[in-house]
Amino acid sequence: MNNSYTYSLLQYRHSQLLEEVLNVGIIVFYPTEQKLFFLFPDRLARLRFAYPNVPEKIIRSYCKAFESRAKEISSKPEFFANHDLINSFDRFLNDEFLPDDSSSLQFSAPKLGLNEQNSFQIINNQLYNFYFTVFEHHGEITKRIDELFLINRYKNLIRTLDKEILDKNNTKIKLDYIIKPSNENEIKFDLAWKSDFINLVKPVSFDVKRKETLQKKAYFNFGQFSAIEEYAENNKLKFDLILARPKLRELYKSYDEAIKLLGKTKHVTLIDSNELENFTKKTVTEIKYRSFNFKFCRIIFCSLNY
Repeated sequence: MNNSYTYSLLQYRHSQLLEEVLNVGIIVFYPTEQKLFFLFPDRLARLRFAYPNVPEKIIRSYCKAFESRAKEISSKPEFFANHDLINSFDRFLNDEFLPDDSSSLQFSAPKLGLNEQNSFQIINNQLYNFYFTVFEHHGEITKRIDELFLINRYKNLIRTLDKEILDKNNTKIKLDYIIKPSNENEIKFDLAWKSDFINLVKPVSFDVKRKETLQKKAYFNFGQFSAIEEYAENNKLKFDLILARPKLRELYKSYDEAIKLLGKTKHVTLIDSNELENFTKKTVTEIKYRSFNFKFCRIIFCSLNY
């Protein structure tokens, strides 16, 4: 029995200049069995975490096509008789799978592996675990809760309680509402409604990875709302901030400090994401039974008319 096999890694090269490379697939040829396999991870989370703008769907489509082509070639014994894969595996890959050019997806130089009397199924499993287990680990990482997640959850909870309340024809509520404390300063809020005050809702996520990022967000919002306290007083504005806590334990103390800082600002109410359902019920009740129609411009730059 021939105790060798040939394989090549399919690599995503994010930057040719910086030589940043991640393995996204592997093609394996067993000359004795005349079998060809293309293996790739079920999830490409590691790639997405490393490069958020990576064309994941395109890469996955390539991998599926390569898997199908490998199966097709393995089903044709005559193919191996007409091609010298052992001595020209790189040329074979260039002709049948992917040309060797400067694109982001490229096969590595062929490697030779030694088979210690194991079946090709066992070797495939070993290669997969060696190169792609890290993808499975990253796939289990909990997704960060960002501002978009918070506001969408809030809106979905509102729709659950009242399907029509967010209708664009509802004059008691406004989406993407802008206030303009000065000619140079505009602040947009995702949702606004009018009761005894103009209630303005904004999500702020502290579910970040770095202490500096958390602190920067806290001081930015503190400064922003502190600077418009007089404007808020004169125009009867109330700011509701929907918050997301950090998942990293080492940021808990910094988060508590951020909450204390934001708590010093006037006209600001802090809503923890765990309290969002109760806040939503209050929102719907106020809009349905206590709110007034908006009879003024979308951008508040003057006193409100009740």
